[in-house]
Amino acid sequence: MLIDVKSNVCLNWTKLLRSLVLVAVLLVLPLTSFAKDANLRAAKVQGALGKRYSKHYLALEPTQRDAIVTVTLHIEPQDDQHVANKVNLLLLTEDGLRRVQAGDKPDDVAFATGNPTIIEEDAPFKLIFNKTAEFKASGRGIYTVVVYSRASIPTSYTLSAENAEIIDGSNQVASAQ
Repeated sequence: MLIDVKSNVCLNWTKLLRSLVLVAVLLVLPLTSFAKDANLRAAKVQGALGKRYSKHYLALEPTQRDAIVTVTLHIEPQDDQHVANKVNLLLLTEDGLRRVQAGDKPDDVAFATGNPTIIEEDAPFKLIFNKTAEFKASGRGIYTVVVYSRASIPTSYTLSAENAEIIDGSNQVASAQ
């Protein structure tokens, strides 16, 4: 009988300890999920891409329903031989992103890509290093911006959005002024 009492006390302490651990986990869990949701949100960000075939996937959320969204990419270094036409952006819908995750190439499912912002024929050469894409958002859905480089040298970029916020949950970019 004495042994049963000791085992019951031990069992009760074990249950109590498990309950306390569970309560502690439940109290800490919301803080952990909040930290995951603490994404960078900005209208302008800066990032860097390595050599050849590197990409950043960033979310793009319109700030108003059915807005005209303009996304501009400024590329550095401005080296025609190594960088021109080898760094750009692609825009994906939610369905396009799902298709990329299923194995399609981003180039094949993008609904828009960056175009040089040269307006005049005699415009400064450096304007080919600014690429712009514009579209009319449908509702307030989330889009994806893929900034990619096929350049043989590392590149850096500034990405800005008008009428939308750029969201990075993976620490790929930093906020820019």
